[in-house]
Amino acid sequence: MLDRKILISAQEGDENSMLSLARSCFDEGAYQEAFYWTYLAAKAGFAPAFLPLGKFYASGKGISIDAKKCNYWYKKAAKSGSVKALVYLADNFYDGFGVRTDYEKAVRYYKKAAERGDSYAEYRLGVCLCLGVGVRENKEKARYYLSVSSSKGNVYAKRELKGLVAVPAAY
Repeated sequence: MLDRKILISAQEGDENSMLSLARSCFDEGAYQEAFYWTYLAAKAGFAPAFLPLGKFYASGKGISIDAKKCNYWYKKAAKSGSVKALVYLADNFYDGFGVRTDYEKAVRYYKKAAERGDSYAEYRLGVCLCLGVGVRENKEKARYYLSVSSSKGNVYAKRELKGLVAVPAAY
């Protein structure tokens, strides 16, 4: 049930209300309306709306999938300080979603997010370092990032670390 005060406030241009209304609409399955309010907030320059708008374009909920627009909004979100946006951009460069596959760029984004404490980015960076994908292979650094991610409860990092520990540190 939508809060009438929030609706009125959103209609009057309050970006916080727009995003709050968008979340309510999303939770109720009204994806097109959720997209609409998220889009309005983002177009008004409201940084907290940048990442969710990118996710709409990535998922296709309420609109058609548009990888280029997705990455545009993820970049804006990353510039505004969103660690998750860095991770999503890294994944998109790694997978070639809306951009040319670029492992080096993916690694740079994973590294930025890892430096800010994101466990998934630490895991992905560790894997890239282990395999030499987008970066020179470095088992020692791979161990470090996988250990940090594993210590935060990332089960995938823990699994990768077990495999890496079986390989001698210096070979």
